[in-house]
Order: sequence, then structure tokens, then C-alpha cells
Amino acid sequence: MKLSILVPVEDRKAFYPWLFWNIRKQTGLHLREVEVLMAGPRDEMPPVPGLVCLDSPRGELVSVKRNKLMAAARGEYIAWMDSDDWHAPDRLATGLAALERGASWVSFAGLCYLRLGDMQWCQLRPYVREPVAITTMARRDVAQQRPFDESKTHGTDYQWLRDLQGYHGDDGVIIRRDRPYFWALTHGTNMSPHIKTFPYNRPLGELEKLCGPDWGDTTEQLEALQLRVSPPGDDT
Repeated sequence: MKLSILVPVEDRKAFYPWLFWNIRKQTGLHLREVEVLMAGPRDEMPPVPGLVCLDSPRGELVSVKRNKLMAAARGEYIAWMDSDDWHAPDRLATGLAALERGASWVSFAGLCYLRLGDMQWCQLRPYVREPVAITTMARRDVAQQRPFDESKTHGTDYQWLRDLQGYHGDDGVIIRRDRPYFWALTHGTNMSPHIKTFPYNRPLGELEKLCGPDWGDTTEQLEALQLRVSPPGDDT
């Protein structure tokens, strides 16, 4: 097995079509060499052929979910994906190529935030060149040496990345380019007070232009996701 895609979830059933659309559109991968593992409540697991489902009781910390996923992975390399983020079609292949050239870990820089409710987005200057922890890919043996801190409720993904940088900084790679490899969706259940203060004031068309040919049918997928998250007549 070449690559294990690891996805921690809870209360994300509306996002599963979005997640698997992001996985299916990845280019340059041999699907028979890729496995997808998901950790979450048993009653939320989707009936996807080949999906490896790990039971994670409702309310279990995401750090515990992540450690379960790393322990169960069979791939030579691992890649994190969240169910509510967008990934360029070449993100996984680009990271995998760097790992196969000898990097022990790779992470992608250039974080944008898109607010699902009104399709406004922002890109904060401090994040433009910084690696995004949840885009990290790594050799499985390297990742398993640095488990997530299960005593903390927030920020464990960035602490994990800092640990990788601290122990394997010389053979890690941060990948950057002008158009995004990744951007984050913000919505009702994942918007912390900090994220809510971001200046969401740029129209969706500008993000489409920034992504260029990688955009594809993203607009249609976003519109369908909006309907699943907030169906007509739902005032929540």
C-alpha cells in the first residue's frame, strides 16, 4: 500500500459527498495503491466500498481520532484530509512525489478561508507562506513516532507539525505556489470565535480566478453542499 488518506470526522455527514469528490478528483495516483481511513461515530460511517472505518465514540477528541488513524494506516505514506476542505487535484500527487524523493514530511502553504453561508472568502497575509498543518503528508514511520497530544483539546495539529519540524526539519519540505493547493471551508459547526472575526469580503469569482484550471466544477459542488447543510426552509 502506497498512501493512506486519514480523515477524522464527527457530525459531518452532509460533507461526505464533498470529501469523496475531493478524493476522486486527485490526479496522478494509482487508486489500488491508496486506502481511505475514517474515524468517527459508527452511525455516521458512509457505505463507501473499500473505506476503512474506525469506531470513535461521539465526543472523542480529534487528537485521539488522529492517533487511531495513524496506528491503523497501512500505507508507506500518510496524508491528512478534513471532510470540509477543498484540495487541488494535484495536491496528493505533488506531496507524494516529494516524499518519494526522500522528504520525511511535506506540508502546503497558502491558506484561504471560504465562508460557506454567503460564499465570501479571505486570505490572511500571515498565512500566505506558512505551512498548513492539516495538509501535512509524511512517511508513516516518521508520523507514528510523533503521536498527537491527547491531553489537549485545541491546536494539536499544529503542535504535531512543529514536532515533525523539530525532529525532522532538515528533511521536510514546505510546498508553495501562487494558486492554492488547499483552502478551508468555514461554517456553523467549525467556526471558532477567532475564525468568525476574519474579513470575509472577497467574492467567490476571485477565488475561482485564483485557483485557475484547478477549480473545475467546484461552484456546482459548493451549491450542492449548501443545500445539504442548510436545506430550503431550514432556519438554522
